[in-house]
Amino acid sequence: MLVFDRGLLYAYAQKHTARAIFWPDLESGSLRTVEAPAGVAADSLLTTLDKTGKTSLGVRGRYAVVFHGLSTPLTAGAGHAGEPGAPTPGFFTFSTERTPDRLVTAMQQAMAESGLLPPGSAGLQALAPIQISSATRLDQA
Repeated sequence: MLVFDRGLLYAYAQKHTARAIFWPDLESGSLRTVEAPAGVAADSLLTTLDKTGKTSLGVRGRYAVVFHGLSTPLTAGAGHAGEPGAPTPGFFTFSTERTPDRLVTAMQQAMAESGLLPPGSAGLQALAPIQISSATRLDQA
């Protein structure tokens, strides 16, 4: 996953198969990190009521970065979440074996620079992972 000034690039093989999620397509306050017990893939514990409500963007890992995608006018544009065959707005998870603090900080900084987070926001720091040990619904109020 690559963080850039306008969003996240999560798949790239050739120009026509690139997949990106742009910052306006994300609910900025939904960014979270979770940590599963050793030997357990965090993504396997994260569920939604609708089976198409979660898109996994990474490999298996004990840690996961989670955020919620929105339905916006940008989702109709080419090359990102609104393109046919690409994920629909919902929850996105990116798993990793390493703590994702640098990734989260880079995402928050890029969101702030694009105007989605207020500059100097208290959220501009690595988020402490939420410990999970059993199935956890992302879409629960």
